[in-house]
Amino acid sequence: MDYSNFKIDMPNDVDFIINTIKSHGHQAYAVGGCVRDSIMGLTPNDWDITTSALPSDIKEYFNKTIDTGIEHGTVTVMLHNVGYEVTTYRIDGTKTADTHLLLNSPTG
Repeated sequence: MDYSNFKIDMPNDVDFIINTIKSHGHQAYAVGGCVRDSIMGLTPNDWDITTSALPSDIKEYFNKTIDTGIEHGTVTVMLHNVGYEVTTYRIDGTKTADTHLLLNSPTG
């Protein structure tokens, strides 16, 4: 199957969240099970978003948020009584001093 022109039909609220984040100069993408389910032709049960924005940014951009996993960079954005988890990009695994320097350097 050719996926080069594959487009995921996202709910309006997901599109709104992603576009709001992007309008503030950050990157944002739907990720996880919603992508898998969409590719398989299934209707996703929930939608997760990853972003370059920090949790504090997300809390500023949206009226109703919940700190659901703030220690992992996750904030839930509530729209129309539905929660959408928005998580800041992260690298999982063991961090070394070099990793810390790389991730916190102006060019890293």
